[in-house]
Amino acid sequence: MSLRDRVMVNQPGGLDDLVPFLVEGRRMGRMEPAFAAKLRDFERLFVRVEDGIELSPSLRTPAQRSDAMRELVVELAERGDLPPLRDELYPLVRGWGETPLLLIERSAAQSFGIRTFGVHVNGIVQGVDGLSIWAARRSSQKTAFPGKLDQLIAGGQPHGLSLEENLIKESWEEAGFEAFVARRARPVGMVRFRGRTEFGFHDDVLFCFDLSLGHNELPVNRDGEVSAFDLLSVQELRRMLSESEAFCPDSALVNIDLLIRHGELGPDEEAHYAEIAAGLRVPVD
Repeated sequence: MSLRDRVMVNQPGGLDDLVPFLVEGRRMGRMEPAFAAKLRDFERLFVRVEDGIELSPSLRTPAQRSDAMRELVVELAERGDLPPLRDELYPLVRGWGETPLLLIERSAAQSFGIRTFGVHVNGIVQGVDGLSIWAARRSSQKTAFPGKLDQLIAGGQPHGLSLEENLIKESWEEAGFEAFVARRARPVGMVRFRGRTEFGFHDDVLFCFDLSLGHNELPVNRDGEVSAFDLLSVQELRRMLSESEAFCPDSALVNIDLLIRHGELGPDEEAHYAEIAAGLRVPVD
């Protein structure tokens, strides 16, 4: 798969069969038809509308909606219609910083196709031969993309934490770095990842950070979600992105963005440069 093909996955066509999930008349997600059909068993919570399936307007407050969705998600998980619960809540919003319409269990986010947010931290080591990038290999026990390579630090953005607080938490859990190291990470923009997977529809906004590390600052996983770390030259990174499926699809996009920002992927050497650069910045509707 070329770099262009990898980024064009981020522009999925054929979404017309997905069923809109609405709250207060707003489309807040997209559901696979098979999952949407499972909601017929919960008519007290949902109404069918011309545009899709809407959470009952009788649930008037965020707290009422959150409680109802919590009961629903628990039952669906017990039936095997959702992955195991993560006991972590995501806000239901369309835009970053909005007041949530409700809070939803993380494991249900992709099934309902809601917009989620996350932090991705590139661990960068500067050497005499140029940049090297730390890649974390996800544990084989992970539900999503087991064994694939990821950013040195990456995690979803739960409700109740700021981006900095989440970055510090994930830095310790995934790489064993103390807060004073994590705070050196610098925001460098965001990348959009969209696509259909076995778990539903991804609609992710990834806040990207660069963390410069010394040669003696070595990552050590603390939470068991990373099985190994690889330090890759930018040449190795680009080759792996172009020739293999080693990276998670969202991590691949963040790495392509890194190559562009650090001048390792330019318009003179990449015929599809404009499409690649634009494809990382899908407008947030």
